[in-house]
Amino acid sequence: SVPLAPTPEQAQRFLKMLAGLEPPQAARGEERGAEARAARQAAGRERHAVLRDLDLADPRPLARQLQDLAAEHQADQPLSAAAAWTRQQLADLPPEHMLRELPFAARFAHDGAEVYVDGAADLVYFQDGVWTIADYKFSDEPVEALRNRYTLQLAIYRAALFDEGGQPRFATAAGPGPVQLLLIRCGQDCQGSTAKGGARGAQALEIPLPEIPSLGKTAEAVIAAARALRKLQQG
Repeated sequence: SVPLAPTPEQAQRFLKMLAGLEPPQAARGEERGAEARAARQAAGRERHAVLRDLDLADPRPLARQLQDLAAEHQADQPLSAAAAWTRQQLADLPPEHMLRELPFAARFAHDGAEVYVDGAADLVYFQDGVWTIADYKFSDEPVEALRNRYTLQLAIYRAALFDEGGQPRFATAAGPGPVQLLLIRCGQDCQGSTAKGGARGAQALEIPLPEIPSLGKTAEAVIAAARALRKLQQG
């Protein structure tokens, strides 16, 4: 087994950065300050908590529900767009076929090394015989740039939550099925519950199957990240 680093927190941060679970340092720009990072992280937690608790069967206007769920300064356009997409896509889905903030823990082994990764998937649902792992990205970057950065992250989710045959590794009433990966881009330019006419909502991008690393390639990438961290700390 390859030791990750003297400090486990540093190892987890590095693995998350390489997998796309955290934005790279260069993309953070002015957010390098502790205060700005804390504000960004707090906003992300708030948005994800609202989406976790959103009642898709609530007949009230979406904007009203968001006002009740979110702090006023966080009930913004990206959150509204994400909530509108979720309700539009999943309102008729049986509750037992949808899991939000689904926790996971996975062991990845390759070439004599192993790494344990844990986290939570934003949204996992079973619809029309297909499992979908969806991840909200509150970003103004083009959706293609997000795909390039976060495909490995979604592959980690898939490897942690399903086996090669599409059988869930978690308790569910639904059976196995094909698994697709979906990025949901929610930026300041996206319209949500207040959208009118042809305004653009959240953008959903499915990761094409040929671009999704196999379970073996995903494990290889995670181990490579761990070894890169070890080399950096030894250098």
